[in-house]
Amino acid sequence: MADVAHSSTSITGGHTNAVAAGAAGFMSGTDKSNLDGLTSGSAQAVKKDGSVAFTAVQSGIDPTAPANLATRAYVDATEILVGGVTAGALNAYTLTPGTLGVGDVITSNTNVVFPTLADGATITVGAANGGDRFLLLHGASAADNRVWKLTAQGVAGVSAWSATAYDGCDTAAKIVKSKLRVPAQHGAAPRLYIYAGSASPTVNTTPLFWLQIDSNGTLNDVLRYREDFCQTIAPTNATMLAGSPILSNFLNGTGAAFAIEADNSAAVCGSISVTTGSSVANARGGWITSWVASATNPAEGFSIVMARDIAIHLECVVAVPVLSNASKEYKNVIGFIDAISASSAGAQVTPNGLYIQYDRTNSVNWAIDVTVGGVPSITAGSTAADTNYVHLVVHKDAGTNTARFFVAGVEVGSGFDTSGLNSTRLGFAAVVFSSVGTGAAVKAMKPDFIDITVAVPARRYS
Repeated sequence: MADVAHSSTSITGGHTNAVAAGAAGFMSGTDKSNLDGLTSGSAQAVKKDGSVAFTAVQSGIDPTAPANLATRAYVDATEILVGGVTAGALNAYTLTPGTLGVGDVITSNTNVVFPTLADGATITVGAANGGDRFLLLHGASAADNRVWKLTAQGVAGVSAWSATAYDGCDTAAKIVKSKLRVPAQHGAAPRLYIYAGSASPTVNTTPLFWLQIDSNGTLNDVLRYREDFCQTIAPTNATMLAGSPILSNFLNGTGAAFAIEADNSAAVCGSISVTTGSSVANARGGWITSWVASATNPAEGFSIVMARDIAIHLECVVAVPVLSNASKEYKNVIGFIDAISASSAGAQVTPNGLYIQYDRTNSVNWAIDVTVGGVPSITAGSTAADTNYVHLVVHKDAGTNTARFFVAGVEVGSGFDTSGLNSTRLGFAAVVFSSVGTGAAVKAMKPDFIDITVAVPARRYS
């Protein structure tokens, strides 16, 4: 078809071109053919009655009205749909890093089909509405725990499964803002996950952690408390920890003391130390939840019940300047306990609790202890307590009776039963206590920070 010159009739008759060929506004023959192709049944057509819908937008502004269109980037920034979460460790895989998280790929080391996820969920390559995405909660490294998009399903004995870091949750900036939703499936209610790890993670290095909260939960349902000891003034006995609305400190025994430590590096921003006392049996020192009647009963202050529907994330970085020995035995406890008491032999007993511990008489390594009714269940990791700072995490998802323990980003064991604590009131404590109180006072614990997140069920109305 020839180009069409748009013309107008002049006063004196005849025609003059209103738009010169090739100028802006000039319609070529090709343009006309394209317009002629927009019939009611064509793929390019959009009908105002909705029978042929507008299906995509390439760019746009953030929506403000109910009928506004939204880009995928905007939706992902609000909430990411995923087809499921891992129920346990995947088979061995290899991570091939991209650039700062972008383009990272994990590939199975063997030719197997990608496994079924928690609650019997399955994901499929290319599935819509997040059906090809999954949240990895049990990575070979905790730094792998983020959203992945399945790109190869895998065929048993023939080919391996593989997945690429989902581009809505691949960089550090995207990860820390992520809120993920798993739809209702196989009889399980929908679930919501929020990021609960470091505020400035290094992708593929920093352990990443996620909290499962109530399916109707919002960020208003999450309580978070962080104590960064580099920002405090060394407190004195029987006073509130300076600047803290939650923690009180306590000391007893000759020589017991707190002190600000000048530990400043890329990994540590100052710390506060606890020195155990001497001459007093069962000397103690540390921090517990505030407003308690006795320094031996943390559960009297701000406390929680370790119910099935509550999610908990406890994270800390701590060092042990002077290790326990036969002449000065002591125990470090960081976590949730109801009380601290002493047995006739002088050893400390915690009737109920979920906490991290260093107790040389049990293990020289950092361990997790789930104690119910005075009966401890202790599992030690492979990292020894020493003068080096170590990153410790206890994590429990809502809807489960299982706590998970990480030391320096490596998971210890395969989960620990907390069902015996479902009706027990527990308070937070970071405590050092000596078993007998003999020997000189020693500097026994230096926390850099302690971070606690508790996600409670959504509000209910009768």
